[in-house]
Amino acid sequence: MKRKIWIGFLMILCFMLWGCSLSKTKQDETETEKADYIIGVEGQNAPYYVADEKGNASGLYVDLMEKLGEKGGYSFAFTEVDSSAFQATAGENGCDVFLGVLEKETSDMTELFQTSSFYQSGVCLVARSEDGIKKCKELRNTAIDARTASGEADFAEYLAMKYEADAVVFADGKTAWDDFIQGNTKAVVIDENNCQEFMNDNPSVNVIKTSEQYHNFHRFTAVGQTEFLAVLESGIAELQSDGTLDDFLQNYGLK
Repeated sequence: MKRKIWIGFLMILCFMLWGCSLSKTKQDETETEKADYIIGVEGQNAPYYVADEKGNASGLYVDLMEKLGEKGGYSFAFTEVDSSAFQATAGENGCDVFLGVLEKETSDMTELFQTSSFYQSGVCLVARSEDGIKKCKELRNTAIDARTASGEADFAEYLAMKYEADAVVFADGKTAWDDFIQGNTKAVVIDENNCQEFMNDNPSVNVIKTSEQYHNFHRFTAVGQTEFLAVLESGIAELQSDGTLDDFLQNYGLK
């Protein structure tokens, strides 16, 4: 009898948990459907954007969008998408704009339009201590990971050409970093601020060189010259003028 009672209790508990999960999913979908604009962002991209298991998002991009939406009088919702997927689907993935690092390829036929860059970050070459790479010239015959369509990819390709190495690009920075940490390559080029976050869990990696020529430019990108893009450009200019953007950057140690 007790066995039957426990089985019944477990079944009820499972249905309750499934119901809560379903309710949360429907709630998220409803919030997205109600939003005036959908903002595509790269996931696990601290300190710019990161969401916890409950979907609570934080970072520079979050603070920026909250202030822009408040001043502009519009609602928004984030959806995680990498820059290459945004370009490949020409914005048909439900995003009105992509917020983050996205350098247009010269061969790209998609009509991508962008705001001015509101923040510029450095990119750096990182290697593990145990692999013995202490100088760039020691990259010869190795592979260098990097995020695609970024200053990171540009720097990695420059290093690969100069030191007879191979540049391997990934859809997002976290995947490039993980491939490096797993030992598939001996070096990675990463955004300097991502690097600070990632290195906290990996003390054996070292910054070999920070580029003086290549950088990441953070901005909004849209397919076509949309009215919303102009609204964002104007809003950013206002936040730059009144010092709000500088405050955000200082809060995240980016200035």
